[in-house]
Amino acid sequence: SSSDTLIAVLRVFLIALVVLLVPTFAPASAMAGSSRMPAVAVLYFDNNSGDKSLDVLSKGFADMLITDLSSTGSVTVVEREKLQALLDEAKLQRSKFFDPKTAVKIGKGLGARYVLSGSFLQVKPLLRIDMRMIDVTTSNVVLATQVKGPHKDVFQLEQRLVGEFMNKLNHKFFSAKLPPTKVPNLEALLSYSQGLALI
Repeated sequence: SSSDTLIAVLRVFLIALVVLLVPTFAPASAMAGSSRMPAVAVLYFDNNSGDKSLDVLSKGFADMLITDLSSTGSVTVVEREKLQALLDEAKLQRSKFFDPKTAVKIGKGLGARYVLSGSFLQVKPLLRIDMRMIDVTTSNVVLATQVKGPHKDVFQLEQRLVGEFMNKLNHKFFSAKLPPTKVPNLEALLSYSQGLALI
């Protein structure tokens, strides 16, 4: 009869629906596997050089790290726009981001597991960049590192910081996977950062 045919069709439909929906409603523990990546927030870098003309590099260094960390495919990086929005709302524009307490506070506000904060100091012809990696859940500094070299090698110095961060997270890091440099020297980075300051 037509009713029996309809019931049979409905049974087939329901079986197909269950098959399709089982993976969707799998336990969270089963889905939280290798595809789940730690969230990282990169804060603006503190300018410890005493040269106010270099203040714009605070965003420049952060933007370089955000770009390179995003390209690794091993972490979820908080967008700089979200960081800026939080800073505007909390009126933290003049904060010292290298301070662990401030970094943890911002990291929690952004929902990040890790926060990268840093500072830079230029004593021509050398440039020194310091970076801390903080676990927001424990407030512990789990990585403190420093790189220094000729300021013309600023991109290579930044990539060393990216490599140390990735190694700390036990991810295999290949610098060849990073995009080609968009800021080959400090002068170019300064111009790039001045553009970011206008956004």
